[in-house]
Amino acid sequence: MTRLSHEDWTRMNAMTLEIHRSSSEGELLDLTRRFVREVAGAGCELLTAQADPKPQPPHLAFGPWTLHPIQTLPDRSRAFLEILATHITCAWQRLHVRLLPLSARLSKRQREVLPLLLQGATNIEIAHALGISPRTVEKHVAAILRLNDCTNRSQLLAGRRDEMPSSA
Repeated sequence: MTRLSHEDWTRMNAMTLEIHRSSSEGELLDLTRRFVREVAGAGCELLTAQADPKPQPPHLAFGPWTLHPIQTLPDRSRAFLEILATHITCAWQRLHVRLLPLSARLSKRQREVLPLLLQGATNIEIAHALGISPRTVEKHVAAILRLNDCTNRSQLLAGRRDEMPSSA
């Protein structure tokens, strides 16, 4: 197994921070191309999923993109890119989950908690209304906030009023 140096890990940390801060697929693709060029040089080509629907080995997957040919890479560069690929794939998945409507990201119980939450009910009021424990409500509220990149109920209310289910 190839060992990466302290400098490699420092560089990796800076790259992964940029990757996880990306806010669009285009920005993530640009970062991926830049980092592949920095690490692998001109000997590799990053292909989009449309350009290469069934990549032939050896390749390395970066979310929907693949890197060819990796067999010519030095072990150190290959190890570096394999770790980076994991972060890029996670960031790409996070971006795509965010694009889904709120209702598609929530569990059945979270969809039951959400309207009460948006109406301003406390955890105890929600627990009584749904017949579950307040601690379970806390977990559901935390998950709903996390899925919406919110840190508190006020942020959720401000950002999701338009998705509040009608009280019919």
